[in-house]
Amino acid sequence: MKNYIKTFSLLFLVISSITFTSSCKGKKMDTPEKVFGLTSYYEVMLEGNNSNHGLQETIVVQSEESMQELMGQINSTRKPGLKIPSVNFKKEALVFAYGGQKSTGGYSVEVTEVRNEKNLLHFNFELIKAEGDMATMSLTTPFQIIKVTHDDKKITASF
Repeated sequence: MKNYIKTFSLLFLVISSITFTSSCKGKKMDTPEKVFGLTSYYEVMLEGNNSNHGLQETIVVQSEESMQELMGQINSTRKPGLKIPSVNFKKEALVFAYGGQKSTGGYSVEVTEVRNEKNLLHFNFELIKAEGDMATMSLTTPFQIIKVTHDDKKITASF
């Protein structure tokens, strides 16, 4: 009986190792998007439904002055205003993604794709409408602000 158990255990071990090695053959390393998700490239700093910006567009911000101007627009109807993000513009940039003016609530702006190339880091945003949820019946201007480490790459963004 002991020999039978040893033989069965050895046979099981051999079959398991063959199955494991054959299933791993030819597989490539996963990209950071697959391993860590898209958010491995950025950090969401702020998002909301009232940017006071009526157009759908993205703006890449690489200076303190530009950030202050755009945050002033977002905070123009808020008391107190949203906290201004802390950014080291020598290493980082902000991307302001505005969803445009909408006649109801229930919209959000989200990063849906990141393209990481040799000298370029591109962010694609989408305006997402929540399905089936009740929404406020007032004008909204959804937005998202992300912080990106640029590593001397050009930062671009679009809808």
